Amino acid sequence: MLAAAIVTLSHEPQHSKGIAEEFVAECSAIQLANTTAIRLGASAAYAASLVHTYWRHYREELPSYRSADCRKGANLDLRRADSIWP
Repeated sequence: MLAAAIVTLSHEPQHSKGIAEEFVAECSAIQLANTTAIRLGASAAYAASLVHTYWRHYREELPSYRSADCRKGANLDLRRADSIWP
């Protein structure tokens, strides 16, 4: 799934920034995926649709990649204006 690939491209650099916990890296990556997709050439609408697609499957992630705090206004919210939340 292309949506997962975009999130993965956003996820792995989080570890190089020093984020060790998978759920933190994943939540950050999902919030950054919109920008990642646009930088790779996707239109804003298509980028948003990829992020929405990924959110629909977030609950299926391994427990170590999920967090109840990965939601708008919670502890893992990066508070980015371009974040796409479900």
